[in-house]
Amino acid sequence: MTCLLHDVRIAVRALLQRPGFALLAILTLAVGAGATTVIFTVLSGVLLKPLVVPLIRRRRRMDLQRRNSQFSRTARVCRWTANLT
Repeated sequence: MTCLLHDVRIAVRALLQRPGFALLAILTLAVGAGATTVIFTVLSGVLLKPLVVPLIRRRRRMDLQRRNSQFSRTARVCRWTANLT
């Protein structure tokens, strides 16, 4: 633990001696983290989430069309007449 603290003190001293380098290092880390977040968010939104809803809607539409065609075929085959008088 003492070695770690010693290394941190040396790193802080070095960054304080060169504030431009410290700022550049912090900005580089911030841009990298931001870019990673943006890329993950875009890929997640474009590739994963929108695909679920259209496929379900398409599937439901296909099921309804199939059911409607089955009912219309049944209606063609079974022509009933009713006399209510």
